[in-house]
Amino acid sequence: MNSTTFDNISALTETIAEQTLANSNNFKEMMDVLKANSVQAGNVTGNSTGNSTRLRGKHYYWTHGRSYDKDHNSAKCKNPADGHVAIAI
Repeated sequence: MNSTTFDNISALTETIAEQTLANSNNFKEMMDVLKANSVQAGNVTGNSTGNSTRLRGKHYYWTHGRSYDKDHNSAKCKNPADGHVAIAI
């Protein structure tokens, strides 16, 4: 392996490690916000899939908050925010 290849692999490895740490920190912050919102909204009665958490028969969407529309889903969302995933469950 020549020194250029080694340097490239080293640089990529360092970048991946930095991004992994940033992603981990972002995920922790996101979970802290979700937990805080769940506590404010009431007792969480279900598990989260996609961006919806069931709260006492209501739904919470991270992009626009609480919804009472049981038929709302990502594909039908009329208020998508940046980062919205239309194919999410």
